[in-house]
Amino acid sequence: TRLTMNIVGSVSPFANNTEVVNDGFNIYPNPVKGMLNINTTAIGYDIQLFNSRGSLVIQTKAATTKSQLNVSSLTPGLYLVKISKEGRLISQFKVVKQ
Repeated sequence: TRLTMNIVGSVSPFANNTEVVNDGFNIYPNPVKGMLNINTTAIGYDIQLFNSRGSLVIQTKAATTKSQLNVSSLTPGLYLVKISKEGRLISQFKVVKQ
């Protein structure tokens, strides 16, 4: 089977196409099975994960520059990560849960 995916951002050529880089954010691995790593340049960002139906499934605040979301219990499929600060959308990424 062939998986085609549009990524908001760019894919780092040094990460074997598993690390999404956008506006100082790194999200990996993608696709993900267990823990989704989110590295930021600052703290205090709101991180939200939405399923393909648009339902919010995980929400957290980045207390450090390295955050993790445990997605192991989520249904396989396409998810959208939104990163915002003070209600303003900073960046968003599509990730695949295996």
